[in-house]
Amino acid sequence: MPRPKRAKGTTTKIQVRLTDDEKNTLFIQADKAGLTLSEYVRRCSLNKRIQSHVSDKAIARLTACAAFRNTYSCRSKATHTRPYFAIN
Repeated sequence: MPRPKRAKGTTTKIQVRLTDDEKNTLFIQADKAGLTLSEYVRRCSLNKRIQSHVSDKAIARLTACAAFRNTYSCRSKATHTRPYFAIN
C-alpha cells in the first residue's frame, strides 16, 4: 500500500525532542497505520482518525480461527440438543 501524499499546504516545520524509545514507538505506530511519521504525528496531534492496517496474512489467520471455532462450537451444541432422561 503506498504511503499517503504530503498534506496540502504543509509549509511550516516543527521540531520536537523525544527519547530514542519514543521515536521508535512513533515509527512503529506510523508504519502499522500505513502513514508517514509526519502524517501520523499530525493526525494524532489534531485528533484525527487513524486507522491501522492489518496484513492479509493476519486476516486469513483470523478467518481460519473463526471457521475452526464455528465448526467445533456447532458440533458441541448438536451433541447437547437431545433431551436428557433421568434414570431412577
